[in-house]
Formats: sequence, C-alpha cells, structure tokens
Amino acid sequence: FECTQPIPDRVQPKNVRNQCTFFSAKKSIERETSSPAPATAQAQAQSSTGKVAPMLSKLALMFAGFCACGVAACADEQSKPLQIDSKPVPIATGEDAATSIGKLHHLGSLRLTSPDGNFGGISGLIVSPDGSRFLAITDSSHWLTGKLAYRGKRLTGATGIAIAPLLDTAGKPMSGKAGDAEGLTGALDGDVFISFERDHRIWR
Repeated sequence: FECTQPIPDRVQPKNVRNQCTFFSAKKSIERETSSPAPATAQAQAQSSTGKVAPMLSKLALMFAGFCACGVAACADEQSKPLQIDSKPVPIATGEDAATSIGKLHHLGSLRLTSPDGNFGGISGLIVSPDGSRFLAITDSSHWLTGKLAYRGKRLTGATGIAIAPLLDTAGKPMSGKAGDAEGLTGALDGDVFISFERDHRIWR
C-alpha cells in the first residue's frame, strides 16, 4: 500500500487511536523468542557509534548475482535456504472489500508461513523496481529474501530464497532482541539502511 494522505506529525504514544476513517487500529502482542543478548554484546554495539557497520556491504553483489540475499551482515556460511508457503487472503469482505480508495490501490494480500523457526516478525521490507524480488528484516535479528508472483497485476504468491542472522559490527550473529530491526529502506541492488529499536541506531 502507499497512502498519499499527508502526515502532519508523529503520533505519540503509538497506541493512540488512529483518526483515519479508512483504517482501524490493530493490536498485537510481542513475545520474547530467545534470551537477551549478553551485556558485552550491547556494550560492543554502543562502542561502534559513529562508525559505518559492515552489515550490508555485500548486498548488491549477493542479490544481483544470486537473487538471494542481500545483507552482508550475514556471512555466506550463515545463510540457508528458506521455504515460504503463501496463501492469498482478502483484505476485507462485503462492502469493505473495495480494491481502491482514492489513489490507494490494493494489489493483493498474502498469509505467509514457514517451517523455519527463525521466520516471522517481519518488520521491514523493500521490493525491487520490477516487483519480483524482496528483502525483509525481522525483529528477532534475521534478514530474509524471496520472490513475488503475480497474475496480471494481482499479487498471488511468494516464495523464499534465503534467511540468515544479522551480524553485529564485529561480524558475529545477533540473536533475540539484540538485533531488533524495525525499519528498512534503500534499493536491493544498492545501499540499504536498517534502524533498530531498544538500542537505537541506524546501520548501512
């Protein structure tokens, strides 16, 4: 989706009711999936302030050459094939099932599942210009890549390519909330930027 309505300011706190008449608030409960990172790892991450992390330096080469992942925050040996099962789902039913609202057009919705225990909690996603590939991050210290399928202009499915843990500035895999990645922007064949919660920082 792409909303063309202006956003005058940031809503604080996040649980304030959204006044937009086209959408309703969604409540979710986050659960801890692993133990907190050791204090030494947090201190090490804090000490890297002001430095450009090597986290995503191989992104363009890996994605362009293999169409597999793009986050150099993961060494090649950390990457493993990812199976994703997808199922189209309606955005709504009845009179609320309109495919367009103003300039906002619904191209399709998917329910994604995977037998991989590290899959889930996707918090950021970017798509290639042609809409065929995607790179995503999770709030449990992982990145993943995949392909998107269409029938005409309708989004009909997704398949996985690879998944691996994000690496810290020392090249070590992060786990749990130590790599609580929340925001992702950039280009699949260029630089990407990741923002993190808890220990707030932005890495390229």
